[in-house]
Amino acid sequence: MNNQILKQMGCLWEHEGILCSLKEASYDSENDIHMTDSLMHVVNFDQVKTLRSSELRISQPPTSADALYRDGNGLLYLIEFKNGCVHKADIFNKIYDSIVFLLDRKVLIDLADCAKRLAFILVYNSEKYHTEQDKIPSWGVISNYFSSLGHLPPVFDYIARFKGYCFNSVCALNSSEFNVNFVKEHDKGYSGQIH
Repeated sequence: MNNQILKQMGCLWEHEGILCSLKEASYDSENDIHMTDSLMHVVNFDQVKTLRSSELRISQPPTSADALYRDGNGLLYLIEFKNGCVHKADIFNKIYDSIVFLLDRKVLIDLADCAKRLAFILVYNSEKYHTEQDKIPSWGVISNYFSSLGHLPPVFDYIARFKGYCFNSVCALNSSEFNVNFVKEHDKGYSGQIH
C-alpha cells in the first residue's frame, strides 16, 4: 500500500529508510523511547523531508509530520508523535509543510483532495503533557473520534480548524488511545518485514 505513495514521490522512494515501521517513526531519540510497538509499514516522512530539502538545497529545511500511512481504502494519515511539550506553532508548521510536500509531489491533487483523502493524528504522551491532562477525556473507538470534530481534547482544539479545509478528519490521542484504537484497527497481519 505505501509503495504506491513512494512511487508518486518520485526518486525519493529509492532511498533506504523511507519505509519503516510505525515503531521506528515514533522514536524519540532525545528520551530513547518509542510511542508505539507497531510494526505496520509507514513512510518515514521525516526522512522524506530531509531528502527533499537536500535535493532542493534548502538551507533551512521545512518541518514535517513523522509518518504517512495509507490504508486499504486509499485514505492517507499524517501522524505526528509528541513525547513532550506540544507547541501550537510547531504543529501548524508541520501540517503546512507536510501538505505542501504532498501537493508538490502530486500525492494529492489540491486542497479539496486533501480534505477528502487526508487525515491528521497527533499522538502525545499524556504522562509528559500533564499541564492539561485532567481535561483530556478518554476516547472511544476510532469511528467515534473520526466522526466528530467537536470532541477534541480542549488543549488540542486548535487543530480542529483544519477539518474540512486540509483534512477529512483530525484527532489528538494519547499514545495508549492511539495503540488501542488506530493501531489495533490498522495493524493486521504485519510481520515486520518491509518490502
